[in-house]
Amino acid sequence: MRFGNYLGSRSGVVPIFVEQRKWGKVTITDPRMTRFWITLDGAARFVIRCLEQMQGGEIFVPKMASMKLLDMAQAVAPNCQIECAGIRPGKKLHEGLLTHEEARNSVETEGYVCDPTGARSATERKLAGRNPRRQGFPLCEQHQLKWLTAEAIHKLVEGAAFVVGWH
Repeated sequence: MRFGNYLGSRSGVVPIFVEQRKWGKVTITDPRMTRFWITLDGAARFVIRCLEQMQGGEIFVPKMASMKLLDMAQAVAPNCQIECAGIRPGKKLHEGLLTHEEARNSVETEGYVCDPTGARSATERKLAGRNPRRQGFPLCEQHQLKWLTAEAIHKLVEGAAFVVGWH
């Protein structure tokens, strides 16, 4: 299983933004940078769902919304100055959760995409009747069709407030 970034975890960018907003300034890497987001609860449910279906060797990727880090920073710290630090070596502007080869072999199901090529034949047969991944299905943020808004982030993180100190 491959995920994006977790909302509501103790690590990651949201707790950093929450801490930085105390000083009135939030640091982001690049205003164009985007990331996929999933709640901890959503990730746990996805793991259970995949465990029930997997045969071994498949790659499961949940359908997740994306958001620019700039928008995330503005949602978490709306009254703070935003400073851009620049992209560090090895970091990407946009995440990709499947390679082009994996994407070519993947099938789309409700709620996720699966590349069954590394799986045993039972999984391939099970998924054979499902829809092949539609052309243009967004596998990285730069092609994403569903973007998170500041309001959506507030709703998602609200339930995880006890973890990240969201107020």
